[in-house]
Amino acid sequence: MFKLMVLGTLIVGLLSCSTDYKREKVKGTDAPILSQEDAVHRAKKVSDVEYDLFFDISAKKEFYTGVNKITFKLNTASQDLRIDFAKGSVRKTLVNGEKVNNVYNKHYLLIPSKFLKSGDNEIEVHFTQSY
Repeated sequence: MFKLMVLGTLIVGLLSCSTDYKREKVKGTDAPILSQEDAVHRAKKVSDVEYDLFFDISAKKEFYTGVNKITFKLNTASQDLRIDFAKGSVRKTLVNGEKVNNVYNKHYLLIPSKFLKSGDNEIEVHFTQSY
């Protein structure tokens, strides 16, 4: 039951994407804020979001590893994209097959717009998370 609760919490944290950064900068202490206005703005830019999640919980350690593959359509690639992920460790990020440097503040990843394109996109996040 505990593993299911942890899994559910992680999934909720990974499932949020946002493209509005007018109030936020990536800093280690800033918590993300998603207002209703931001959610409406995001819904106009990001659509057809699908998640393919893999978790390795077989190791008898204090953490587990996983991969979150996110596919979506983006109306315009003019802004960076925020991928929410709380308190884990990001090992590697691929955007449309290209490895990108992780810009992560323990609340969200910031995907630079230069790696995104209008239309279909794929982001793959390899991570470690404590139970």
